[in-house]
Amino acid sequence: MLLSVSKVGAWGQPLTCRKKCTNFKVQRIQSCVEQMQRRNCKHAFVVTNKRGTRCIKPDAVWLKEMINRGELHCPPDIHL
Repeated sequence: MLLSVSKVGAWGQPLTCRKKCTNFKVQRIQSCVEQMQRRNCKHAFVVTNKRGTRCIKPDAVWLKEMINRGELHCPPDIHL
């Protein structure tokens, strides 16, 4: 079973919850996790490539298309 847990900051809040999200397309994605909405966190996709980690808005058309075509798999995060 694949388990993904977001990195946690000093206040117990995942680091990606504090990032500003964008709709800009990210090239050569290495990993993707769907960050579910919860207290102090918005629904977003967290993608990583060689340049770092980006927060992508869930309404990003390019991301939805990649997921629907099976080109990208973004399992939901599990917040403990």
